[in-house]
This record gives sequence, C-alpha cells and structure tokens, in this order.
Amino acid sequence: MSDPNAPSYAQPTKDKARRLSLTHAVELVTSRRDAAAIVRRDHPKRVRRALLNSEIVGDRLAERLARTTT
Repeated sequence: MSDPNAPSYAQPTKDKARRLSLTHAVELVTSRRDAAAIVRRDHPKRVRRALLNSEIVGDRLAERLARTTT
C-alpha cells in the first residue's frame, strides 16, 4: 500500500512544472520543429571528416563502411 507520509505528486508547483515542460516539448516537435534539432545540420559531415582524418584505424574503417552502406 502507499505510505500516507510520502510526498504527494499532486502538489501545485509540480503540476505546473509538468504542464509547462510538456507544453514546451509538444511545441518544439510541432510548431517549432525547425528550431528543435538534436544536432546541428552539419553534424554528419563533421563526424565523417573526423573519421577520415583520424589516426585510429578503426575510425577510418567505420567511415569506409558508412560510405558503402549509404
């Protein structure tokens, strides 16, 4: 059973914080989708460049494999 002395999740400040964060999240993936990128637009290009310029053999191999599978 639940502990009657446990903190409640129905506190007004918690309700407000949840509502604001969910509203913001929905806004980002709908009306502000262009501004909500997880990574910059040039991220794949920068990763590929880093793999090509790497001294680590496994990195260069990964780049070659990525090139053949795309």
